[in-house]
Amino acid sequence: MLLNTMSDDSDDDIDMQNVLIYTQDEVLMNGLTQLGWKETRLNFVRRTDDKNIELYKAAFGVHPAAAAQLIEDLQTTKIAAARVERLDIDKLHWSLHFLYRYPKENERENMWHKSRNTIRWSCWYYVEKIRNLKSMKIVWPKFPGDDIWVMSVDGTHLITLEPGDSDVPKDPSYFSFKHHTAGFNYEVGIDLFTSKCIWLSGPHKAGTYNDAKIFKEKGLRAKLRKYGKKAIADEGYRGFPGEISTANSMDSKQVAEFKVRARQRHEIYNGKLKQFEVLSDRFRCKNNPNDNLTAAEKLQCCFEAVNVLVAYKMEFGEPLFDI
Repeated sequence: MLLNTMSDDSDDDIDMQNVLIYTQDEVLMNGLTQLGWKETRLNFVRRTDDKNIELYKAAFGVHPAAAAQLIEDLQTTKIAAARVERLDIDKLHWSLHFLYRYPKENERENMWHKSRNTIRWSCWYYVEKIRNLKSMKIVWPKFPGDDIWVMSVDGTHLITLEPGDSDVPKDPSYFSFKHHTAGFNYEVGIDLFTSKCIWLSGPHKAGTYNDAKIFKEKGLRAKLRKYGKKAIADEGYRGFPGEISTANSMDSKQVAEFKVRARQRHEIYNGKLKQFEVLSDRFRCKNNPNDNLTAAEKLQCCFEAVNVLVAYKMEFGEPLFDI
């Protein structure tokens, strides 16, 4: 663990003397020792670096090099809401594990051997900080002027407990037809040129907002119209010929294949999000008057944090797409 020094381009609001810079190996060792591995065992002659990295990713979801960059960015970002003044790498690892494996609270206590309240507070603190890097990692780009198709768009449903703020046992406004239970629908936009996420919208009640309604009413249609661009989408987005291009029997073979590949890459991206079990499992938080965030706000926080982490994964040796 190294202590950084002042640089000429450091921000006046950032005390660079307190910024902790970790190498990939230091992050790897910290994460695995927290999981209970002994340093002597990790250095055993038969255990290669690749195997240690595999163990790390299985618990925390990202490559240790990506985690090392995340640690630095959280301390040096100019986004005030995302900056961590005195970062605790142990607690950051608790938060990554929470997002990737989504353990129950008694499971977390057994793993980290800290009180339930300490773990809960620490996890939400760091998840919110990671989420607030969104404006750095999920950016609407400057598209080439002569390209019309610039992105793909699709909705992804996340399942939740039945809301606790309703007078009826099951509120149909939350009903997800994909999962036949309560949930939220999120709109995700992917850059066709870089495969990066460039647009997020949600949470929207799954029973109230289908993909087309979100697209029409929640900003993306207006944004594409403003720039004179189009998105590629599936049949659920028919009815917006000025902003959406779907499969068309008049398409040439090359155009049809391009659209299929764009939608396939989008499905792969959604699949990468769902590898984080906080998004693939039923979200267990309910509205609680003692919390600062509602259940929907907590899910939004987790969803945006996971998208930020997937951006880091793409930057550090884990290309998502080969099609």
